[in-house]
Amino acid sequence: DEQEVTLKFYIRDTGIGIPKNKLKTVFESFTQADGSTTREYGGTGLGLTISKKFAQLMGGDMWAESPAKENRPSDDSNTLPANRNPGSVFYFTAHFKKDVKSSQLPAPLNEKDLEGKTILIVDDNETALTVSAEIVKRAKMVPTLAKSGEEALDCLKTAKSAAGTQHPFPEVALIDISLPGISGYELAGELSAMTGGSTKMIALSGNLFAGASAESKNAGFSGFIPKPVRPKVLTDLIRTVLGSGEKQPEEIVTQHSVKEAVSHDIKILYAEDNKVNQLLGKKMFKRMGYNHTRIVPDGLEAVNQIKKNGHYDIIFMDIQMPNMGGLEATEEIRKWEANGSPYGEKNQDANPSAQPEHIPIIALTANAMKGDREMCIEAGMDDYLTKPFKREDIQSMLSKWVSKTEMAPRACEKIKILLVEDEQKMRNSIVRLLKREMPEATVMTAADGIDATAKLASFMPNLILTDIMMPNMDGAEFVRYIRNTGRYNNTKIIAMTVLHENDSRVLNIKSAGIDQMIYKPFENKDMILALKKAVVAQQLNY
Repeated sequence: DEQEVTLKFYIRDTGIGIPKNKLKTVFESFTQADGSTTREYGGTGLGLTISKKFAQLMGGDMWAESPAKENRPSDDSNTLPANRNPGSVFYFTAHFKKDVKSSQLPAPLNEKDLEGKTILIVDDNETALTVSAEIVKRAKMVPTLAKSGEEALDCLKTAKSAAGTQHPFPEVALIDISLPGISGYELAGELSAMTGGSTKMIALSGNLFAGASAESKNAGFSGFIPKPVRPKVLTDLIRTVLGSGEKQPEEIVTQHSVKEAVSHDIKILYAEDNKVNQLLGKKMFKRMGYNHTRIVPDGLEAVNQIKKNGHYDIIFMDIQMPNMGGLEATEEIRKWEANGSPYGEKNQDANPSAQPEHIPIIALTANAMKGDREMCIEAGMDDYLTKPFKREDIQSMLSKWVSKTEMAPRACEKIKILLVEDEQKMRNSIVRLLKREMPEATVMTAADGIDATAKLASFMPNLILTDIMMPNMDGAEFVRYIRNTGRYNNTKIIAMTVLHENDSRVLNIKSAGIDQMIYKPFENKDMILALKKAVVAQQLNY
């Protein structure tokens, strides 16, 4: 049925089983298969009755089989091995309406088809404007920037006048809905009237509230995304709204709904020298629906793939491989990211569309030795799996590092720390200190303020450690930006610097809203004390 579906669930146990003549009576009120069961195992006999009624209310049913099929004798005898219980299987079905919204999403454009697309970005926050522009330019799209609704309309009128009869309007407009003066919603109405609806509009919002996406849809927006934006989420949203052609998508496209539309676009690099493991890994990824998996036999090939073929969403890297091991390969990839990224130092030979983001690298090892995890993290890896791993382990890593959605602030189960430091040796040194002193903490790193804002889209830290002097976006700009969003009021921020305490840049970041300052070079005990103060201030156990 295109609208509805019936799902069947089962639960198998290895218990004492149920006599055949009791299989139906166990679903009757206040009845057990054996009257003594109530006394021996507890229970009133109502659980199955209530469960069956729930299943029936959902258009399904509930029944049981015993012995379980896998425990049934292979012949007609009723004997089972003496050490094996017959077990039971309980089934239930339930009727559901299909979620047709995701299937109504247009097929997203290919990434290469984004090249040359014109994008209008309207945001009064200069830092947010810069971040969005960098993401757009990295995908080889052409941005036009405006800091207000009035400026955006002036740009469009000027472009229309200059173009004459040609189509002057952008293909997509990214509009902050909280603009001063002409609001984002008012601008959307003006833009729709001016373009005849030919420009697809995506709403940007730093202040999430109930019904925000629905209100944006009513205002004519095709998509909705919270700030700070994550590069992949933004480009996927643009791909999806453009995929609808001239039609407006039936449902507003959000970071959640777009995930399914592009989930199978995830590109995986799997570095493994063992041919059997290569085959098993390829089959596993394919069965999970990930069809864009590249397998390479060593670390050198992995590095070459990253440099040559561009974007991969995640890398699974074996530690011990010929030619170049996983640790050395990871270090090479991290160096390339730092030099080739538009967010870092410019590399004239780097492909700007290839890999500007930090690629999650998951270590794979057959020998879980003490200290291996720390060694992997120090090399620049993000997580760790011990062989043999299961499908669930892989999915967990993909969900954790690739398929991330916005996380709401909540009481923390453990400390989450974002470290923003452009000096790689210093970054690695602080990571080692954090892992040693706070082993339960989750640590994410960023090379500068722009990189950090992208990480914040999928990581809600309790604590931020940031350097002051960094390229592209320094510490003061970064702190002021995240404080202004209003989403990180409870996040404690420690700034680090080699500057004198009276330096204007130090005074600038203090006024931006940091909680503590620590001066380099610092001793470990000074950093530990600062961390403890921050943790205590957040009322977290340490």
